[in-house]
Amino acid sequence: MKDTMIYQLLCNLQKDLEYMEARELKKSLYHDLSVTELMTICTITNLQNPTMTDIASNLRITLGTLTIAINRLAKKGYVQRKRLDTDRRIVLVQATERGAAAAKVHETFERRAQQKFREALGKEDAALCLDMLRKLQLFYLRPDVQDAMRKGELDK
Repeated sequence: MKDTMIYQLLCNLQKDLEYMEARELKKSLYHDLSVTELMTICTITNLQNPTMTDIASNLRITLGTLTIAINRLAKKGYVQRKRLDTDRRIVLVQATERGAAAAKVHETFERRAQQKFREALGKEDAALCLDMLRKLQLFYLRPDVQDAMRKGELDK
């Protein structure tokens, strides 16, 4: 097996899932959203009273990038900002009713995709696949691996 095969398969799987979800979005009431915007809304709905910093950290993006995304989503009516009265520097972000409804579209897609995976793999293979993916995730979360990746030394 080639050294890059697992990585390529994971990347292709992610791209395929995003493509399928984008197609579903285009057929829905929320056709004006990109998958990235939908992921931002889902993050907001999954966190409790998130600040901009909380959301940016969860999505692993900069505050500047998030600000642009939130501006677009607010303009489209999917989110709203609220400053704390006690500290005006802190900005909370909430999904509007429309944003929460869009997040449910993602939840439905995710549930259906998971069901299809389990059906295609069978119970035992699905459990094995989940175990292997968890091990890969733990590997990539290790500080030494992240440091090597930043330095471009992962293959050494």
